[in-house]
Amino acid sequence: MRYAALPFVFASLLLGMLAGLWRAGFTMIDLSTPGNVHGSLMTGAFLGSLISLERAIVIKKWYAYTVPLIGGLSTPFFFIYPTVAYVMLCFASAGLVFIMGWLYMKYSEWYHLIFIVGAACWLAGNVLILTGDYYFFSAPWWMLFFLFTITAERMELARFVLLQKSRIILLTSFLGLSFISLLVPFHAGGKLLLGLSFALVALTLLRYDIARKNTKSNGIHRYSGYALMTGYGWLLLTGIGMMILPYSGLIYDALLHGFFLGFVFSMILAHGPIILPTILKQGTFVYHPVLWFWLFTLTISLATRLCSDLLGSVYGRLIGSWGNAIAILCFLFTVAALVFQKRFQHCLKTTS
Repeated sequence: MRYAALPFVFASLLLGMLAGLWRAGFTMIDLSTPGNVHGSLMTGAFLGSLISLERAIVIKKWYAYTVPLIGGLSTPFFFIYPTVAYVMLCFASAGLVFIMGWLYMKYSEWYHLIFIVGAACWLAGNVLILTGDYYFFSAPWWMLFFLFTITAERMELARFVLLQKSRIILLTSFLGLSFISLLVPFHAGGKLLLGLSFALVALTLLRYDIARKNTKSNGIHRYSGYALMTGYGWLLLTGIGMMILPYSGLIYDALLHGFFLGFVFSMILAHGPIILPTILKQGTFVYHPVLWFWLFTLTISLATRLCSDLLGSVYGRLIGSWGNAIAILCFLFTVAALVFQKRFQHCLKTTS
């Protein structure tokens, strides 16, 4: 049951990337209709389902796996009947709220409350786009879904560093500010408050997360530490950009991708070598120095894309978009290859 969603989840990634490339100007593919749902494919059918799968594994109940399965199965409906896809994502996000609530009832950890609020933000964004089809209103809720979820994950993984009382107060206050910002109209200061909250969360994590110490370590810990710090840096830049730049046109595109590609996908590159082997039941983590190259490629190509957005360069934006897609796909392929190599070596040892 845990593997049933994976083909659909990764299909949503591929199709979401193709739709994104179409939106960036790659006209050799005709994805005009799904290009309009690029955001839902990436944030919901792929990332939301992947997060749901990760949490379902913690619960270890068959019914929990239906949540990522529903999210993944929404993928083909974006090409047939998008309304059905949005309804399925609403059900999937409601299921994630249930999963997070179940975990809180079982373990009663503070950070599980943050997980619950994050999942509820995903649900709110999905309901908004289902009822009005306005990405502009849904995107900030999806941002908070990832901001709350990633912050809660860092509190879970680095609990002895981040869960000191003063740091809990700081982080929850800044997260609360981000939530309040969505209740204030963007033109009346909501955008400024959201950007400020992003910057404050980023500065807190840059200062107190154990990732800072891991950059002085070796191997997977050093790599993961730098990937995390890179993600926090993108979050900080996105927050500053939201405070000082207009939220329109290609600048809007730059701010969205600074968050979703820079912050969120840097987290995936940091945690992927640890989480994906767990999903596939293949040990604790995998590592190879080539992972640094994909992190570097993602960072440089994203910087190229965002600078091109700010300068109005169509070709630079397309080149950067291709670099983003290649870096993410090659990273996932590398991790998968390392997982199966580890499994093969284990099989050789057990049979010899």
